[in-house]
Amino acid sequence: MVGDVILDKKAKAEEISVGDIVTYKCLQGELSGQTITHRVVKGPDLKDGVYYFTTQGDKKGSVPDVEISYDQIEGKFERKLQIIGKLYNFFLSPAGLIVFIGIIMVLFGYEMISLILTYKSADEHDDNYYEPKAKKPSTKRKKTKKTH
Repeated sequence: MVGDVILDKKAKAEEISVGDIVTYKCLQGELSGQTITHRVVKGPDLKDGVYYFTTQGDKKGSVPDVEISYDQIEGKFERKLQIIGKLYNFFLSPAGLIVFIGIIMVLFGYEMISLILTYKSADEHDDNYYEPKAKKPSTKRKKTKKTH
């Protein structure tokens, strides 16, 4: 389904058959350049040493996609990652976006407070650092030996 997060596994052309779900890179049409996950409805057909497949979406009334080559296939469906999918969809919702921005603000605030406290601690350390005072010139006279 649209919005699902799935785990794909690389598969050889011979391991892909009708009924399998594959993820592929679309090279033509209005979806050119996009990644699509659809079910194989025909194939593998070997033509001139290249395997070809026909896929189709599961939505009722969907028409078969343009034939794709094995080189376009990125992987074969392994399983659906439900928890990650729910998190993904939540963070795309308005409430999720607010939560996400809130998390970023809390983390930023924590880092700023931590930074300020670190500098404050460094300043106090500098203020308490003992620096020897410069020697004042001595007012005592040096004794000199008299020679006869």
